[in-house]
Amino acid sequence: MNDEVEIVGFISEEVKYSYSKDGVYYYTTVISTGRLSETFDHIPLVIPGYLLLPVKGDYIRIKGKFVSRNQKEGLIYRLVLYVLVQELSEAEDNEYYDVAMLRGFICKQPYYRKTPLGRKICDVLIAVNEDRKSYYIPTIFWGMSASWIRHKPVGTEIKVEGRIQSRTYEKKYEDGTSEIKTAYELSVSKAELVEVEDA
Repeated sequence: MNDEVEIVGFISEEVKYSYSKDGVYYYTTVISTGRLSETFDHIPLVIPGYLLLPVKGDYIRIKGKFVSRNQKEGLIYRLVLYVLVQELSEAEDNEYYDVAMLRGFICKQPYYRKTPLGRKICDVLIAVNEDRKSYYIPTIFWGMSASWIRHKPVGTEIKVEGRIQSRTYEKKYEDGTSEIKTAYELSVSKAELVEVEDA
């Protein structure tokens, strides 16, 4: 598989019906999982109804895929990210785990920058081909990894491992108003190039 996710945490929003497809009902909710820094990431889930649905407050372990889709909002399309759950089971209270592994292609020129404190960061959009579909996953590289990935060309195939994280930011509009939004991305801890076999 090119896309594997495992998360342990607690359900922090009510489970709601979302849509049906090919006779299967799908539900949405959010799993919250802790970092070592004692902050929490809040990750959206889509759960098929044939799995045992959790309720708000349940500690669960899920396995699935980190996927994306384009959603039209007015005249623009927005990339919506979530974990499509394939397995779900109970977990111990106050147990947290968050690991995602992807294999895909760099599909946009990496964007390299430094924080005000001088920390190196590189944003890389990865196209993951899975189940005859392509999912576009924002990833973020840090430090030496950011320096390593910044010059890799579009089309480079890589494997990455890290954690899915959420972060809030303020989006300002031309009319002077602003809105707090949440972005989701894979924070990379390990990465390697996929070697192309000689024909």
